[in-house]
Amino acid sequence: MSVSQYRLQRCILHAKHKARSELLEEDWSSAKYCETFETLSEKLTGDNIERVDASKITVEEFAEKYEYVMYLLFLLMLLKKYRNQRFKCGEGDDGRSVKLKMKYFLEYMRQTVDDSPLYIFDSTFGENALVKGSKKWCFFHPQTPKNILKPTKKEGGIHPNEAITWFTTVYGRISSPNWLKQWRPIEAVQYPGEVIFVPGGWWHVVLNLTDTVAFTQNFCSRVNLLLVLLKTLAGRPKFCQHWLKCLRKARPDILPIIDGVLKNVDGFINFAESSSNDSSSSTESSDSESESPNPPLQQYPFSMKSATITKRGAWKQQRGKIMPHERSGKESNFKYKLDANTASMDFYFMINIQ
Repeated sequence: MSVSQYRLQRCILHAKHKARSELLEEDWSSAKYCETFETLSEKLTGDNIERVDASKITVEEFAEKYEYVMYLLFLLMLLKKYRNQRFKCGEGDDGRSVKLKMKYFLEYMRQTVDDSPLYIFDSTFGENALVKGSKKWCFFHPQTPKNILKPTKKEGGIHPNEAITWFTTVYGRISSPNWLKQWRPIEAVQYPGEVIFVPGGWWHVVLNLTDTVAFTQNFCSRVNLLLVLLKTLAGRPKFCQHWLKCLRKARPDILPIIDGVLKNVDGFINFAESSSNDSSSSTESSDSESESPNPPLQQYPFSMKSATITKRGAWKQQRGKIMPHERSGKESNFKYKLDANTASMDFYFMINIQ
């Protein structure tokens, strides 16, 4: 069944207005990036990232060599199939999701010439497995001064925090021989079948070179458990309480870590005690089965997964200052970072124990 053009345009305009109310209709394509995108993409071929065959490395080796030292890499041979879900293409001024039916989004992908296209996404991130298309990545060490990574006010125009603006303006500077060696980026072009691991804290910007489909995943292991717990406590306290109950039942071996954090965080002592009391019976039961110790946390990570479908040239809409990449389940925690992650499907498996 063909899509009604009238309804299509009405739904797209409504979604655009909700997602970026500060833009007029003509602002969406005023920079005409669509006309210069092919020329730009031809310059984005730099690639100096390490690639590792996942079939030849154990979980423990990965944690020791890459996760603990926060090292970037591509993992090969790790793609899996996921089912389709409903899609979200933005977030309104009130913080609520802006949604668009897939049939409309697909038509929009075919027709759009917008400088900052709508994209289907959620905010989970940490690993990105590409199924179709190609992506250009630039990564900067967490200590890189943020002021040297931002476009100037004049360069930014009405899209100051978009990846296309960054690659059109800043990328030329960081690629020049005059750029300080200690702040040089790790660059990569990601192709289908490659999974990129992004450690917390790394500044990064991503641009789709073609229409893309990808899966993303956030995970929590012993390495980042403290950070994830603190961020979840602050951002999603109700969810965190449910999560802790599950952890107390399934992973009693990490209770000392959890309790140590909760009892030293102001304002959460009562929260910690209620969580402990609610799950005390399950904890005692687990203690009685101590002959079968749980495997290391890295072998059973808590994960948050999503899928990605993106229009070529699409990127994450940014409206704030550049901040380091942070791993957390709360969407607003991702609002101010220059990762420009592209479209991802709006579904979660939440943080589950695998």
